[in-house]
Amino acid sequence: MTSYGDSGENERQQREKLLHKIAGAGRAYQWKELLAYLKGNPTLVNETRPGGSSGFAPIHQAAHGNAPTAIIQELLALGADLSLKTAAGELPVDVAARKGNDAVAGLLEPPAQAAKRRKIVEDENVDEMLDACALRFDGYKYEDAVKHGKPAEWNLSHLTTPIIESLMLHPALNDNFAAFFILQRHLRKWGGEYLTKYDKKHIAFDFLFLSLYRCDPPPQFQNECRCKRWEEEYLPNAEVLAAVVRKGFRRVGNGKSVQI
Repeated sequence: MTSYGDSGENERQQREKLLHKIAGAGRAYQWKELLAYLKGNPTLVNETRPGGSSGFAPIHQAAHGNAPTAIIQELLALGADLSLKTAAGELPVDVAARKGNDAVAGLLEPPAQAAKRRKIVEDENVDEMLDACALRFDGYKYEDAVKHGKPAEWNLSHLTTPIIESLMLHPALNDNFAAFFILQRHLRKWGGEYLTKYDKKHIAFDFLFLSLYRCDPPPQFQNECRCKRWEEEYLPNAEVLAAVVRKGFRRVGNGKSVQI
């Protein structure tokens, strides 16, 4: 005959066994397996391994393993707590930042912290932030390096034309950085100052930012001063800045931007 005490003990053992499986899948970055366990047992989404020393819940493992955006979103939909701390006192966003997983970190900030960052970006001059990103690359040095063998009239502006017309990147990363650089020069100093935000050149500039803000210019073409400023002043809010740029990226005619 099974007593109520035996039944409770069996449930406890089954729960611990399942938590070990969840923790094991998270530690191995087996995201599909992790989600399969949690979808059947969503109340365990913020639990840690019994007897474990790290205090990692599934959302911390996702932060540590640079999980795809879709996985992060599924965990959040299941109720993952962004304010949950590990045994070392780290939030999920702290774990992601420590591992250099900046894209993931942008998804993991607790609501209050995310709102604060968004306000910082909204209060800043967004154009100035995009300019800082573009000017990390020394386009003049690159032009000198690649001009040999090209027609005398060739310059970096030739790299912008296909991007402006079709929003297609060049195969070579340096050519995209150079196009980003020269568009910044044109839009801010060389005749493009009076173009509206609905002009193809501004749309191409935003497109290049969204394509390149997570990339570092190659060392031989870096503007060290500009790179330092980007890293210190703007990089911590880069994902929020990107979200703001994406929000108004598609612009039609001369009117209101189209939300996407």
